[in-house]
Amino acid sequence: MKFKFQLPRTLEEGLAGQSPIREPMLFIFPGRSQVRTMWMKGMLEPIDIVWLNTKKEIVHIHHRVPAIEGPTYSSGVPVKYAIEFPAGHAKKYKFASGDVFEF
Repeated sequence: MKFKFQLPRTLEEGLAGQSPIREPMLFIFPGRSQVRTMWMKGMLEPIDIVWLNTKKEIVHIHHRVPAIEGPTYSSGVPVKYAIEFPAGHAKKYKFASGDVFEF
């Protein structure tokens, strides 16, 4: 399957204010891999967060993260990339740990 990704203007902004979410957003974190967190500030819809290592393998997925400010969501392990999808896409496309993205 192929996806067209949008890139964030800033890492802090991401998909904030977008509704509906038309394309998933790819985050490429600067520097070396490390544990990363995301928050939902300004989000209008729930999302799935897919965390990828340097090999672009899925290492963790947060499903249906609610569009409420407050909690943060951690990769749990060092990552280089994250992709925010509209809620439900991770299950719809049967994403699983170890799956590899190409981009």
